[in-house]
Amino acid sequence: MGVSGLTSFLYRKEDVYFKKFYLKNTPLVIDGNSLAAYVSTHIGGYMTFGGDYDRLGARLEYIFTMLASCGIVPIVIFDGSAEKKKYKTIIARFVGRVLGLYNVSPGYYCAQFFPIMLRAAVRNKLRSLGVTVLQSDFEADREIAAVADKLNAPVLSNDSDFFIFNVLYIPLGMIEFKVEKAGMPCLIFSVENLLCRYDGLEKDVLPLLSVVAGNDYCSGSVFLNFLGKLSKCSNSSFSRSYKTIHSVLYWLKTESYDSAFEKIVSSFPAKQRKTIKKLIKNIVKGYTDLETSLVDYIPEEKLNNIKNAEKDITLSEGIAALTISEESTESDIENDDEIESNVIHCQDDDAEECTFSLNVESDECTFGLKNDSEDDSENEVKTEQLPSWVLERSRVGQFDAVCLTLYNLKSFFMNPQIEEYNMEYAGIVALPVIQYLAGVVLGETEFSLWSRANTNKYEATSVKTSQFSVNVTLENIPKINGSLRKQLLMQALNIEDGRLSKECPEEWVIYLFSVIFWAKSPSSSAKPYHVYSLIMVLIAITTMDHKIGYYRKKNYLQRNKNKIMLLKSNCKKNVKTEVTNPSVKKAHSKVSKDECLLMTESLTPYFMIDRTLRCRKVSSTKFSKAIVHAFSEFQACLQSVMLLNEVLGMAYAPTDITKIYNGTFLYNMTVKLMSKSCYTFLRSFFEQKGASSLAKLFVSLCEILKDYLPEIMTSECSKVKKRKANKSKKKVTTVSVESTIDLVEDTNDFVDPNNKFNLLSCL
Repeated sequence: MGVSGLTSFLYRKEDVYFKKFYLKNTPLVIDGNSLAAYVSTHIGGYMTFGGDYDRLGARLEYIFTMLASCGIVPIVIFDGSAEKKKYKTIIARFVGRVLGLYNVSPGYYCAQFFPIMLRAAVRNKLRSLGVTVLQSDFEADREIAAVADKLNAPVLSNDSDFFIFNVLYIPLGMIEFKVEKAGMPCLIFSVENLLCRYDGLEKDVLPLLSVVAGNDYCSGSVFLNFLGKLSKCSNSSFSRSYKTIHSVLYWLKTESYDSAFEKIVSSFPAKQRKTIKKLIKNIVKGYTDLETSLVDYIPEEKLNNIKNAEKDITLSEGIAALTISEESTESDIENDDEIESNVIHCQDDDAEECTFSLNVESDECTFGLKNDSEDDSENEVKTEQLPSWVLERSRVGQFDAVCLTLYNLKSFFMNPQIEEYNMEYAGIVALPVIQYLAGVVLGETEFSLWSRANTNKYEATSVKTSQFSVNVTLENIPKINGSLRKQLLMQALNIEDGRLSKECPEEWVIYLFSVIFWAKSPSSSAKPYHVYSLIMVLIAITTMDHKIGYYRKKNYLQRNKNKIMLLKSNCKKNVKTEVTNPSVKKAHSKVSKDECLLMTESLTPYFMIDRTLRCRKVSSTKFSKAIVHAFSEFQACLQSVMLLNEVLGMAYAPTDITKIYNGTFLYNMTVKLMSKSCYTFLRSFFEQKGASSLAKLFVSLCEILKDYLPEIMTSECSKVKKRKANKSKKKVTTVSVESTIDLVEDTNDFVDPNNKFNLLSCL
């Protein structure tokens, strides 16, 4: 939910409400959605290009390595299905994203943009690291608090609701992911400190603060009449939300829950009181009914680790140790001379959504009184109707929340992306796959497809589901054999498996099928240089990282400088690669570690951005949204194919997007290839550096894709001859990053590791 203004209020007195603490040998319950948003905005990547998922994966690996070093056992819990009572809130946020992304450019950071596969990427990466990942059926706040309570664990999140729950709470911005002798340093919040600050305040009335101040289920404007009757903070320098929260807390300390409840309700006209009562009770229930079944899904091994660990922190001991002196009272607030303005705006709400404020108060009031007054009974019925195998997989994070929302609300929300707004919404290319996905989840019916329309709208279209040639429902999927599941996926993509799944590494198959589906779509923007760039990602990230590790780290090239120079002096360059057996699996297994190291110097610049694109005002001739738009189409296709594969019970091995996708690399590589003969240039790119095994892998991948995309994989030849004839007369000027990418062609230049534009910042 998120309590409006509460984070700013508490951060203002950080030294009072938060205490220095060191986490060590303890369970830690982590809000998965908040973690995803936090990491995405702190990796220093260029989200303008669609998302650098590999950087995201590297950062997550670092964070959870640090946690393990301190003996911390993490339990990460994600939100499940969106709830009907938040329908308008969801739409309002998507409208905000559409508006916010309109003028985005590399030099203009848009804090509300998150890559469309962010949560799936985080979830899958954590699972690959052996971290316990759970997923709530609906919003996870209550279950996160319940699990934390049962395990005597603190909560790590950016959701201000956890200031209300009776748990120890660490905001993500107040933990340092580093290892010290005493443990991992952080600032931790205890509700006891708030109670001491307002002498007489009781825990059971705190949920009423969320009700009156406003949250995702009910706008604070609903209670303006009641708030007007409370005494206000006398200091005029405080913000309106600060004064509101202080006034409510000051009033609540003199009230019991029952008396406060009645006074709030009685401030409304008699005809509205029944609705208001129901609304308040449902919101309060969200904070007090801490029942959960998710603990049952924590692996026994993890539970044993938690039980056997020497606990440095328990709920009761932590509260006792962290409580402030009762000498600090609310009078300190009245006498505070500090001026608060715009403090920590991005953490008052769900961490993912809080950076944009949409002016929809006019109908939120009505929404709060009508739609949001519904209780959870309808949600519970829907959950019980799901097949048991879906619930089991969902609760361990193996059934995407997007599909749960589709099932519960008969709605598919297409995430706004950075794209060319003058063109049709990029995600619409994936519609055929989404229709089959909806057919499995909902049966033969219609559903609402929400997507961007024009430059300032987010609208729904009624779309019919598609049905497979055989009866496929959520109930009977476990009975369908693996071979038929693969055939069903191929039917949805309208392609034949052929030899791709047999000759490619299994974790590449879904990715390559998505490339083929996207490139063959009539509404796709795919060109040869896009497809070849997507091939290069498999080599530059997936293959090379597997062999030599994450080579985009700061100082990686400096540390390996001597070895690289030695390899360059000894390797055989310009050797024509002979590929007699174009098996991708075989070529992949024979890739040389030394050759990968040799190529790092040439490939690293593609993961960076030209400094001229960092300017806030970048002309359209320098920054190509058309390129970004094309890869937004591809991401939508990849997401939909991954979802359908998941719903079909993993017909093919899942794809870890953090090992296979970097939007900045794709943009820069595409820019380079637009003026080249893609196949010839890239093959010689490896051969000239002496990386023959990588050249063989590249050729093998091209041969496989040629079976499915003959026109795209060969259409450049005649075009290239024309360009060669006019090479001396024609200069390509559409590319602003050429100055950076040209470093790749000069094998005598070594990339300066001290140049921040040549190396990625430290993770």
